[in-house]
Amino acid sequence: MRKIKTKKIISIIKLLIFSLLYLLCISCESNSPDKVVRHEKIPKEAKWYGGSDGGDWIYVRKKIAKNTFLIEVYNDYTGELIVTGNFTICKYCDFVDLQVKDLLTLIAFYDGEEILLSSYFGDKSCFLEKR
Repeated sequence: MRKIKTKKIISIIKLLIFSLLYLLCISCESNSPDKVVRHEKIPKEAKWYGGSDGGDWIYVRKKIAKNTFLIEVYNDYTGELIVTGNFTICKYCDFVDLQVKDLLTLIAFYDGEEILLSSYFGDKSCFLEKR
């Protein structure tokens, strides 16, 4: 009789521990910093560039001229427009005529002045500068 009670208690404790671990995993997943929430002010076409510690929403509206694009950058928390205007690829990386779809794959992040790209020319990092 005593063995049966002990087995039931152990089973109940195991079930409680499993339930707590499961709930903990669910709460960690839903609060993950990797999940970025799009503020309602940010256009649907804007893409997220950043990581779990922050970033920006960047909307490449259209190509204006060779390697010049009309771009909007939005704050990740408030959804406010940070900067808008024509951005041009720096001179030493201006050897290819990029299209919008190409540029979207190269954007790394906005540093407050320039939009850095994930490509290099020699030892120099390529970027877009506001004109």
